[in-house]
Amino acid sequence: MQSSDPASPFGEPNPYSAPSGGYPPPKPGEGAGRLRYARAWTYAFGSEQWPVNLLFGTIMTFIPVVGPLILAGYQFTIVEALHRDPQRTYPDFDFSRFAEYLVRGVWVFLVQLILSILMTPLFFWMFMAAMMLMALVAPAGSEEGLVLGLFLLIIPGMLLITIPLAVLFTPMVIRAGLAQDIGMAFDFAWIKGFIAKTWKEIVLGTLFLMATSPLVSLLGALICCVGMYPAMVLILLAQAHFYHQFYELFLVRGGEPIPLKDPQQQGW
Repeated sequence: MQSSDPASPFGEPNPYSAPSGGYPPPKPGEGAGRLRYARAWTYAFGSEQWPVNLLFGTIMTFIPVVGPLILAGYQFTIVEALHRDPQRTYPDFDFSRFAEYLVRGVWVFLVQLILSILMTPLFFWMFMAAMMLMALVAPAGSEEGLVLGLFLLIIPGMLLITIPLAVLFTPMVIRAGLAQDIGMAFDFAWIKGFIAKTWKEIVLGTLFLMATSPLVSLLGALICCVGMYPAMVLILLAQAHFYHQFYELFLVRGGEPIPLKDPQQQGW
């Protein structure tokens, strides 16, 4: 029997679809301090076109250079859409907005590139320090000691690098993706305020994604390995939802809004 639920592409009720009338916008102070962890993974299935969105996103992963830029632009199109109207489902991937996704993704990429270049000396010295520590931990000629040294250094090292960088990079990337202006991304007074108001949530959200993303990738790999690519897109969508949550928490806590472009110029 065909389901009456419009958000179901397979004829069955979609448990992830938005309720009738949409989700109510948050009230001032409501949810300040809470992240919706499960929602970050499940909201992607709320659109009736979610299989198509994952398919188009998967196609983008096979396009060198341009594909990742388009996916980054689509990420922040989702963030802006959810910010403008919390009652809607996220916007479906639209090939007619291909150029818009690309331009928005370029701003995000440029900010990430600049930050990566600035961080290169830090990465170099951290790598050198890790090599020296490994030489001290692993006895000469001991393969077991070398493996143990790698394990003891890599896991804490990843956390020590990833978490602070996530706290620092997240507000810059969000500002670049929403304002679509590289200069505005480096408003350090605004970045300082964003970090002060949301750093705990950024840490928790980053740790959650680090813990759950490999599981999603593994589930995708079990589908004849082909599912790894849609899993990558699903991870990007989850990251977009966390960006949305971080920004909304920042605003609820008195943060300064990011100036957005005219929605009519962007086809909203």
